[in-house]
Amino acid sequence: MNAERNKAEGVRRREAKAKHMEALDVESVIERARGHDAEALGEIYRRYVRRVFELCRYMFERRPELRAPILSKRV
Repeated sequence: MNAERNKAEGVRRREAKAKHMEALDVESVIERARGHDAEALGEIYRRYVRRVFELCRYMFERRPELRAPILSKRV
């Protein structure tokens, strides 16, 4: 029971931090990310992941010759 309560409390804290990050302007979030703030890095990811994905998809659709070399690279 105590573990469940701790887990729920942790979720609430993370949600509160996420809402706080959403209220910050981009410059503030970037500045925090430069200071290695994990929450700020997560917020940048959340804000821009769709845009980056859509840009990549658009580029691959227009330039199919780029697909194989890029997709074959391992990170």
